[in-house]
Amino acid sequence: MSLSDLKHFRLIQDAHPGVLADLTPFRLSIPAGWFPLLNRLCVLLEEHSQASGKPVAKIFGVNEKGGQMKVFLSADDDDQVIRIVESLVLESTQTCRVCSAKASRSVIAGRMYVVCQVHLEAQVGVAE
Repeated sequence: MSLSDLKHFRLIQDAHPGVLADLTPFRLSIPAGWFPLLNRLCVLLEEHSQASGKPVAKIFGVNEKGGQMKVFLSADDDDQVIRIVESLVLESTQTCRVCSAKASRSVIAGRMYVVCQVHLEAQVGVAE
């Protein structure tokens, strides 16, 4: 994790201490373009907690796997929490890992990435 990413993570963590209390930088491995998704996930989980009266779900791990965000959290038995997470995971498959723009999955050097056209061209060096 770069210093810039660490600072961004700390800002999100400070804004959502209840949701991210158990998440350390060592358990966070997502690209910078997905930090806005993580922030929105925290907001949605907090809103659900307030509306339902249930304890806020705590995120204890987030990583990238197969070109999508993978989230590990408490309260995985709450159907609404599961729907919230699933919607953000789906959105991650359409969000550029670099800049947060609308994107699609691409295979680059045998690995699945989600990048916009600009970053795909920069990555492979070929305009499509």
